[in-house]
Amino acid sequence: MALVTGASRGIGAATAQALAAQGAHVI
Repeated sequence: MALVTGASRGIGAATAQALAAQGAHVI
């Protein structure tokens, strides 16, 4: 499970997408 702040755009979005691609539940 991962909590990514600022995940709506920029590096936060890229981080959230990368974690989700690896199977993490992104909040």
